[in-house]
Amino acid sequence: MKIIKGYSDCSIRSLKEPDATKYVSGKRALIIIVGEFAITHDSDNLPIVTTLGSCVTVVLYDKVAKIKGMNHFLLPGVWEQGVSYRYGVNAMEMMMNEMFKLGCKKKNLIAKIAGGSVMFHNFKEKIGERNVEFARLFCKREGIPVLSEHVLGDQGRVVMVGSDFKTVVRTFNNSIKEKMIMLEEKASENELVENGLPCEINTIWKGDLNNV
Repeated sequence: MKIIKGYSDCSIRSLKEPDATKYVSGKRALIIIVGEFAITHDSDNLPIVTTLGSCVTVVLYDKVAKIKGMNHFLLPGVWEQGVSYRYGVNAMEMMMNEMFKLGCKKKNLIAKIAGGSVMFHNFKEKIGERNVEFARLFCKREGIPVLSEHVLGDQGRVVMVGSDFKTVVRTFNNSIKEKMIMLEEKASENELVENGLPCEINTIWKGDLNNV
């Protein structure tokens, strides 16, 4: 078992034994949180799981090497004052670079996108929508086909990706989780406004929710 994990402090580690696992739907799974990404081989038999509000995850899969990666980013664009995996460009580029080191090829990559809920309507910036549009645009520019997406709406999501790119998305209504997501989303909005980060917005792809 060889697990690659990127952390919110910008470190990247190779783990023989994952540091954040629990049982989800009866399966032992690797949990990632905001600002992290994880990469596993199908042969590890270890699904990757994250919980999303306005944040977005892009799941990449090399259908030849049988390697998958999942990230969880907080804001679109790039943090120009340093690397932070909370920002979409950094999260995508660093995860892809680590997948390439393991033998993945860009021509073999396929993607799925999830998240970007608008759970609270008292924020000026539509962060969830901006995150989704960034993810779509990034994949288009990199030539990575997006097979499906489960995005927007007004509920939180739990996303699990397993071997052969099998993906399960479940929405939830939970007051405790919603309060945690509200705090995260408010912090996201404040940081986005304070730093004036640009993010090009184009509607470029319409997903098939049935395939997620």
